[in-house]
Amino acid sequence: MTFVRITLYLVTASTVMGCASSPAPTNHYPSSPGDVSLYSTVTDDGCTLFVATVESLERSPAWDPGIDELPLKVADAVTVAKAHFIAAHPGIEGAAVRSIELKPALCCGAPPGRWYYSIDFSPTVGGQAVFRRSNPVVVLLDGSLAKELRDNCQ
Repeated sequence: MTFVRITLYLVTASTVMGCASSPAPTNHYPSSPGDVSLYSTVTDDGCTLFVATVESLERSPAWDPGIDELPLKVADAVTVAKAHFIAAHPGIEGAAVRSIELKPALCCGAPPGRWYYSIDFSPTVGGQAVFRRSNPVVVLLDGSLAKELRDNCQ
């Protein structure tokens, strides 16, 4: 039996103060002007910061969790994220979902009401899930992927 945790983050005044939903490991990411920080994490490959342009966030539909239905179903977001994860990791057979989080884009010029999924995977090898550090893929509510910027965490 597989358990999947779905977390919906509600916005409070204290969460609006920072620009990343996880502690940002370094400031060495090669970001571009107009990039909006969404999420950062320590992965098997080092540190990863997920960013989206203001334009891509504007193309992504706004969502009000108290009023609207989600514009992108969880299953559809998982399909997009899983295909990307498997393609980005040659040599794995598949991917098992470890967690799904739905988070607001709060940082640095993000248009209001924009949210994204952070879907964390465990690769599968030999039919077994390999549990390692975080392996997230960030999907905007229009089904597009956030850009991944890698750093060596030093």
